[in-house]
Amino acid sequence: MENLITKKKHHFRFYFVLGGFFLFFIVLIGLFYFILRSPWLKVQNFDVPNLPGISREEIFDSLKTRMLEGKFRAMVGPENILFWEFGKYPDSLYRIPAVKDLKVETDFWKHSVKISAGERQLWGVVCDENNLSCFGLDENGVIFSKVPSVSGFLILKISDINKRFFFPGQGLFSRPEWFANLKQSIEVLNRNGLKVVSAEIGDLSLREWTARTAKGSNFYFSLNFSPENLDSVLKNLKKEINVGAAGYIDLRVPNRIYYK
Repeated sequence: MENLITKKKHHFRFYFVLGGFFLFFIVLIGLFYFILRSPWLKVQNFDVPNLPGISREEIFDSLKTRMLEGKFRAMVGPENILFWEFGKYPDSLYRIPAVKDLKVETDFWKHSVKISAGERQLWGVVCDENNLSCFGLDENGVIFSKVPSVSGFLILKISDINKRFFFPGQGLFSRPEWFANLKQSIEVLNRNGLKVVSAEIGDLSLREWTARTAKGSNFYFSLNFSPENLDSVLKNLKKEINVGAAGYIDLRVPNRIYYK
């Protein structure tokens, strides 16, 4: 009799647990169905910017393509508010490298998605040694579009002798600080009336580059640093020599200056 009661208890526990799993499974299916099919989770409004030369459709399609790389997002689809609500957002678009400052804001209760973005501005142009291939650079050294070769004083032209292949979306250098040093030195020269009209990136193994001014002077720099107190150095140097008429001014060694 006691064995029979024990068996009934075991059977009851077994069916109780089995029923619990079955109920959990049913609830799980219902939850997935709600997430995937419920019209309540459908996005009602997309606000996408329309940039000069870049349509909102291009931005939206490119952003969706990047975000669909995630498994959960690929499962729910871009029409679902949860697609936009959770997870990281890309900060750039492979297909449209001219787009920057990409941001996505969602309002879960209003079922709306707002996408904002800016357009990279031309800071300079980088060309290969033979001027056969040129690309636009933004203020952070990001290559974002193929452009014709330039000449004159309006747009800074940077020549590269390293026989590298450039692609939109990549940086001019492998190290961002190299571009920061180059940019800072050019800005100081310009501020001191030594307008830089072109630059040349030398052998990258030597980390050297040259700035050429409108008056014909060459300034030699290292990519590893921007000369300390360059603004003061130039002001003091102007008291000693005609900087604009100098053949070259070498600033590749820290705390040293050579000129001819």
